[in-house]
Amino acid sequence: MFTGAPRRALLVLGLASLMPCGCDVVYVNYAQSSGIVTVRTLELSPSDISGWKTPPGESYKILVGDEWYGYIDGGAPVYLNNGMIEGGVQKIHGASLQSAEIWVMDFGTAQNAEKMFADEKAQISDARTLPSFDAGVAVFDNGASDGGTAHAHFSNFYFQIALSGFNDKLQAVQSADLFLRVYQAKMRG
Repeated sequence: MFTGAPRRALLVLGLASLMPCGCDVVYVNYAQSSGIVTVRTLELSPSDISGWKTPPGESYKILVGDEWYGYIDGGAPVYLNNGMIEGGVQKIHGASLQSAEIWVMDFGTAQNAEKMFADEKAQISDARTLPSFDAGVAVFDNGASDGGTAHAHFSNFYFQIALSGFNDKLQAVQSADLFLRVYQAKMRG
């Protein structure tokens, strides 16, 4: 199943081949008009989570395939070999010095996303469950002293949320849980 840009390209290409010469092709943002969930539609907006916003000069980055090599120092093959098609990276800041770097990745199938989650979960030595999720869907890595990293998979998407700047570990866990609940709601539409 195609998602995002490939689907739009096929739609436009298909329409263009059916149209007689001289007609204009009208581009429809298929993801926005049909309710299809893509990496782009999962970008967090300032209204999604109260108190969290994108810092000045930062933007949501969409990375496809080999573009991850320039973003993840040495780690791209793990994601690409597990079937990642595209991903989005978003940095947001909360109260005080709290920050989150969020990776939203489309793995094409639920099986690929679940495998990525299982591979990452197996490497966590100090895992904690999140209040709203079963440990087979989401976990929190307590590894960082001032936060931690949440890992989750929903449908064909894998999420990684690295939190820092927290004085209270429980607050970091609760924030990760909130972020993931927001993503679940966005996926339901």
